[in-house]
Amino acid sequence: MAEYQALINEAIAKLNIQHQAKFEEEKLSLQPLPKYQVPDYEVLTAKVSCRSTIDVRCVLYMVPARLIGQKLELHLYHDRIIGYLGTQVVVHLPRLRPTDKEKRRTRCINYRHVIEGLRRKPRAFLYCVWQQDLLPSDLWQEVWQQLKTQFDLDSAAILLVEALYIAATQDKENAVAIYLQTQLATGTLSLAQLRRQFQLLNELDVPAQQIHQHELLSYDQLLRPQTPDQPLPESQSAPQAAQTVSHADSVGTARTSSHAGRMVVCSVFCNTLKKALKRGISPTRQLRAKRQLRSNHLADSGASAD
Repeated sequence: MAEYQALINEAIAKLNIQHQAKFEEEKLSLQPLPKYQVPDYEVLTAKVSCRSTIDVRCVLYMVPARLIGQKLELHLYHDRIIGYLGTQVVVHLPRLRPTDKEKRRTRCINYRHVIEGLRRKPRAFLYCVWQQDLLPSDLWQEVWQQLKTQFDLDSAAILLVEALYIAATQDKENAVAIYLQTQLATGTLSLAQLRRQFQLLNELDVPAQQIHQHELLSYDQLLRPQTPDQPLPESQSAPQAAQTVSHADSVGTARTSSHAGRMVVCSVFCNTLKKALKRGISPTRQLRAKRQLRSNHLADSGASAD
């Protein structure tokens, strides 16, 4: 795509040179450019499938696996696609178009988008439909064929996926492929050596420690019963005696009569007087009867207490 764009620019430059004089004359009458750029893209929406792919204009694109299940807003330019999740840019993709007349569909697979999940399950590479598309170049294709001849399929898949992970995270695609070819030629390739070469497996310098074994006789003190006169350890303190209260505070306290109390007594006395007058009973007689009943009640209470 870059070479094709350079070819177009070169052709345009040759055409412009032929009409440079006329262009300078017309430049005087040209109007200024608009203040805001006119959108030169088309907006589409697509939902990321469980395979971490989206389908745009008969082309299958692979996107980062973290976007699975999300609905993206896509801006389609003539040479690229920009994906938005809300207002945040989450993916940049090169725009492809089917060129084969017999096949109206094509796909754009990038191993960098799924290498994290593939590293957790490297044997899935053996049964992947896009196995050849995940390999970034012809050099990696040759490396994969050599790995299958020198190792069993499971070990070959683990080595290749680990190498792709290193190439993606450290941006050393060609360097990793060349290293694999060199080690395969000498027959010294191993997973630990691959990680150590690209500093994924660093040897830790653990300082030597000297541990002194204690004597076994120190355990005998656990079998001896503890005597009462033995002092308590410093970490423990003697139990504190509970503090007792000599007397409890009374619930209620005596109070002197107040003006409000006198008003209540007067109100009760007036009500009793009114009831006695209505019944035709002498107030003095009624008061005597009440006093007699109260004295009888007190006498009965004292007898029951005895």
